[in-house]
Amino acid sequence: MQDKYSSTILGELMEKAGDDLWKRHVADCKKTGAPILPEASQPRPTKNASESSKDLPTLDEFLQANPAVKARQEKKTQDRLAKLARRKEQREKKAAAAKLEAPIAN
Repeated sequence: MQDKYSSTILGELMEKAGDDLWKRHVADCKKTGAPILPEASQPRPTKNASESSKDLPTLDEFLQANPAVKARQEKKTQDRLAKLARRKEQREKKAAAAKLEAPIAN
């Protein structure tokens, strides 16, 4: 099934396991010129992983070509770091307050 369209797989399966209804459908499609399977009329070209990744820019290239996206990404990063810093500060304050409230052992 690897490197096959779903419509091709379905067609092969129906040829082997299809009943009379399938055979009539195929005969009707041949008479009218209609595709046997809807997807079979427009197959999509396939690319292997190495070919498809050649078409894509790296993240740095994409951000350089799209300054608005780069600015949004930098803003999100700054916001996330500020939020983490606030949480750290809150934890430190709670820890300091807990230390002050803890009873002193004799």
